[in-house]
Amino acid sequence: MTPALLLLKSAAVLAITALLCLLLRRRSAAARYVVWMAGIGATLLLPMGAVLPTHVVPMPTLAVNVTSTVTSPVRAPMLFGLAQVWIAGSVLMLLRLALHVKRARIIIRKASNSTIKGAYEVRTTPDLTTPVAWGIGRKLMLLPDSAAEWDDEPRRVVLMHESGHLLRNDCWALLMAEIAVAIYWINPLIWYAAAQMRREQEHAADDDVLKNGVCATDYAAHLIAIARSNGTPLLAAGAAHRSDLTIRIQAILDPGRVRTMVTRKLVLSGIVALFTIALPLASMQADRKVHKMEESGVIKPRLVEKHEPAYTQAARDAKIEGTVRLSAIIEADGKIHEAQVEKSLDEGLDTNAIAAVRSWRFEAAQKDGEPVAVACKIEVNFRLL
Repeated sequence: MTPALLLLKSAAVLAITALLCLLLRRRSAAARYVVWMAGIGATLLLPMGAVLPTHVVPMPTLAVNVTSTVTSPVRAPMLFGLAQVWIAGSVLMLLRLALHVKRARIIIRKASNSTIKGAYEVRTTPDLTTPVAWGIGRKLMLLPDSAAEWDDEPRRVVLMHESGHLLRNDCWALLMAEIAVAIYWINPLIWYAAAQMRREQEHAADDDVLKNGVCATDYAAHLIAIARSNGTPLLAAGAAHRSDLTIRIQAILDPGRVRTMVTRKLVLSGIVALFTIALPLASMQADRKVHKMEESGVIKPRLVEKHEPAYTQAARDAKIEGTVRLSAIIEADGKIHEAQVEKSLDEGLDTNAIAAVRSWRFEAAQKDGEPVAVACKIEVNFRLL
């Protein structure tokens, strides 16, 4: 699957998810939360298209032999550059995520046991200014040291809110979203989806508190009182984030708002939606037909633009000669987006052979007057002259 196609598929999944949430704008936050969670999860299933059964057939040899004598490198196609930038960005994002997890574990390790009793283990720490729930590996509630000075009622609603996060395993949903952001960071829709999922997650936790009989005006006042600008761990579900506190307060005070809680049936519906959205898109590429060049009615492709690969200096110094055999698919657009080494000669020469082949242009194969993809093998000969 090419990077461009994967990016397009992820954008389609997230656009569909956003549309569904728009249609559910009069439903509960819990329902929208599950939909966002399912949509983000669906993006993680999209790479399955690379391993699903395909219609690729055994590949005949396309006799395209090249003798390499040039020393200047061949510029790889732009798509290759996109893939490299994408991968580098994803690695950096995953490192960022790992650092956040490490920071959270340091905070937890330094946190003190609290005499405050809740449905889950409670600890206090000077490293946070707002309450959070942590549910990766173990479930506990982290409160700022100032929680000891809170009145009983604000403390009770905070513990109720954080317990809701832990009961639903919201931190695992945040982890899934951050992994998706790391993988698809180049797609702005994934950032929007992750932010919306976190927001609806907080709305759902607020609704849990209100469904348990807490007065809306009192709860809003408690949130305002304890809200602080904070640097909570990335995967911690927080009780009060100042960045969207106004939106949460408006939702809490809205008497007409639907406040249905997350149920097992709702989660199951989300899982069904996840596979319904993801699998057809994931298999889109797998279901395309790749023809044999010797197949009846297929007009073979014709090479119209060729760039010779370069010798690496190391291979030249070692006097390496021979053939690199590649397996590839010439797509209907006359380009080779993917090529794999079937017979290796030298790591550097293999790389240069792939870069050169991916820069070639063909008059696409045709069948019944339409351009089609065909499988082939390409031999690139390296000879020192």
